[in-house]
Amino acid sequence: SNQPVKVGAIGEVIRFRNFETSWNSNEKTLAFERKDERFRDVQFRENQFRLLEPLLAPLGGEDFTAELILTCPEVLGMDARQLGWTLVLLSAGDEGDSLVDIAKTTPERLVLSEEDIARMKRERSKMYTEQKKRAVLKAREAVAKLSQTMMQNVASGKSENNDTARMSRDGRTEGGNAKYAVQGTLKGTSTREGDIIARFWNLWGGSNRCRQILTKSARDSIYRTPGRLEAKLLALDRVFPFLDVPLFMHKEPRLFEVDTNELIMRVAKCRDVFRSGSVAHVVTLAPGILLEDLEEVKEALCSFKRNNNLRSEHEVYEESCTLFMALQTKMNKARPNDPEILYAESLKAHVIEGNMGCSI
Repeated sequence: SNQPVKVGAIGEVIRFRNFETSWNSNEKTLAFERKDERFRDVQFRENQFRLLEPLLAPLGGEDFTAELILTCPEVLGMDARQLGWTLVLLSAGDEGDSLVDIAKTTPERLVLSEEDIARMKRERSKMYTEQKKRAVLKAREAVAKLSQTMMQNVASGKSENNDTARMSRDGRTEGGNAKYAVQGTLKGTSTREGDIIARFWNLWGGSNRCRQILTKSARDSIYRTPGRLEAKLLALDRVFPFLDVPLFMHKEPRLFEVDTNELIMRVAKCRDVFRSGSVAHVVTLAPGILLEDLEEVKEALCSFKRNNNLRSEHEVYEESCTLFMALQTKMNKARPNDPEILYAESLKAHVIEGNMGCSI
């Protein structure tokens, strides 16, 4: 079972021995020795070779490290940290050359000073900042366009596709909303609108939170005007048929106090906040997030990602949904006088138990 290790060790010895033979007969390497006397020491050369080989070998195979150093001996003078950063920065460059091409054709580009590395880091950071600004601007323009279209649809009472709207009779089995069936066990209704309203009142009647907010409300509030509640539900369903509107509105009844157009825009902006995953799932799981400043929630998600060493936006989405589920359980068990749970603050403060992620 130890045979592969022995063969590998012998291979390393043979590779370095061949490298030494070529080093001692190469004009470039001998000239480099005269510039830096440290490399006249065989042991020093071998230590440097062993440090850099794991970084360079993946570019061209086992013998590639020796070939590259013999072509450009200055590479051997770099420490592993410098070379590692150099490879990262060159691979992220916009010149179009691959690392393999650079190493094989212009290996001198691998030799960077600390000042060069610092400059390239700044340039990379500036490039990423510009890319992020462009992405954010593009997302905002898309959200604004989507919100405008949605509000026009709500005002006109029409769907985006007029032909589909004309074809749809009951909104349940025909037309554009047919694939978004209303959840729950429904009786005594024959249209989608009827299903939405019936499901909502079934949920409302069994919710302590809804009863509490109704009890505390003024006589002329929306909570005491069933027609206004139902109108808001149907307006939201026309724009977001893929959302379980009755479910998330009864879970956070304070949303009824938000202007309908404003609420539509907040739901649309959630896509700018959660770059991965299902916005419908987030809104249904944590509808109270629509009552908070979404820019603060976005910053809180960045802190959440950084504090927990999450590597992708999808991991942020999955872990934040797990947190939202736990927060919803707490809210369901909360007493009337308990302090309000805020999502942005919870994201900033939460540390995932047993997190073993790494940030690159």
